[in-house]
Amino acid sequence: MKIHIIPDWHQANAVVPQFNDSRHQAQLFLSQGQTVELVVLDYLPQLRLLLASAQLELANVWSAFDQLQHIDLKAQLPLALADLNWPSGALFVRLQGQILVTVNQQHYATVYLTPKTDASLDHIDLYEADHLIQRLILDDRGFVSQVLTFEQDNLVRRDYLTPSGQVAIQEDCLTGQVTTQQNWTTQTQFDSINSLVKAVLKSHLSAIPDLDNVIMASGELNREIIQSWSFSQPVVMSWPANDHEAMADGGHDKSGFNVVQTPADREYLSQQVSDDVNISIIPAFSTDNHVELTANDMVNPIKKIYWTTKSMSLTDQKVVVTQLIDLLANDFSTTIIFESTMLYPEIQAMVDQASLSAKNEHGLIDDDSQAAFKVRFQILASQNEIKRQQLMAQTRVLIDLDEHPDQFLQSLALTFSVPQINLVATSYLVPQENGQQLAAITDLKDVLPMYLDNQDKFNQTQRAARELAKETNSEMLWIKWQQIFNKLKS
Repeated sequence: MKIHIIPDWHQANAVVPQFNDSRHQAQLFLSQGQTVELVVLDYLPQLRLLLASAQLELANVWSAFDQLQHIDLKAQLPLALADLNWPSGALFVRLQGQILVTVNQQHYATVYLTPKTDASLDHIDLYEADHLIQRLILDDRGFVSQVLTFEQDNLVRRDYLTPSGQVAIQEDCLTGQVTTQQNWTTQTQFDSINSLVKAVLKSHLSAIPDLDNVIMASGELNREIIQSWSFSQPVVMSWPANDHEAMADGGHDKSGFNVVQTPADREYLSQQVSDDVNISIIPAFSTDNHVELTANDMVNPIKKIYWTTKSMSLTDQKVVVTQLIDLLANDFSTTIIFESTMLYPEIQAMVDQASLSAKNEHGLIDDDSQAAFKVRFQILASQNEIKRQQLMAQTRVLIDLDEHPDQFLQSLALTFSVPQINLVATSYLVPQENGQQLAAITDLKDVLPMYLDNQDKFNQTQRAARELAKETNSEMLWIKWQQIFNKLKS
């Protein structure tokens, strides 16, 4: 039996989207020895690079656009500048993330490298009289995969090419009309590229066994698909945490099962559906414990507080920062890592102002004590999965006072046996056990010392986190998925 996962990766660029349900579900199934096929509907010419960055190389892949563009190539073989034909006398100037190409002192092309990595060529813009006329999208298997044609700087046509350079699909970008010739259908005209993708997916699914399982991410295109036709295979619709807008849009009543991330998600979805719709909670992120419990602070004498927010108002952030600044002024062994999607300059100004009166351990204020204070209160933009894992491995306590705490960080806190402080109840926190649920954000100053200074309490909390983590480790999550698969077949 194979598990087919249809992700929603239309926003993928140089990496598979971070904190993505489909990504972690595939990793879970592969870790349990299952055969996984990623059914990729999105046009992703750098897919091999994406899968490698997400540790998904062992998954089988069926790509809608590989089928449509008649691509059988598997190996990654990125193009280099020398592989392409350039006019005589072309000059190349390397800039950050791109290469400028001039011919006879005129701008001929700009070569863009893969975002975030600069590891290979991504696409090439061609110019004529300083106007963009074409964009060549390069596939990481070594050919031009797509040509975008512009007239008066407006996109008018998109051609999808075979590896030999033949046009496999032509899309009129003014009307949306698509023309193609395929060996799986006699139809040559489609009203949009999505209509063509839906058709080729239907053809692919008709060829897989009825007893195989299909998991669909709840992206917009996938919701359109599941409402368009009936599947022969049992289908599970997977909803990301807090995506209530998508839940309200529909699709849940057409699947055999709906998987959500939290009790709040289940409650919301249950209000949108009839009583006979199946809903189960299976977190996307496993909590396989990665630490040995320690009896004292000597392993890590620096106590790091990891505070995160995605939605807290500036007013509330100021209340929290004031409490943390007071803590740092009297505790020289504690540091703050503040990760936020909203980098308010007012918060940095508060830290800078506080640093002016920061004393050293001898009660003196000098340049070193002021600089040290700023180092001990670091403000970061949103971090990726790997960086978050590195930070959590060194964290003493996690603070997340948002209305919807970050599920990935909460799962990491259990993974590394880190105490958590929240304002709301979640499946990852048992108050008085592996952390605290505050009645108000002003209570933070009273709770934090319990985990920073009381070693017995900290050790007790670590043990509680370790036990709670067992409920959502890889083995338990796989058991929950098996129960769903078995129910769908009964």
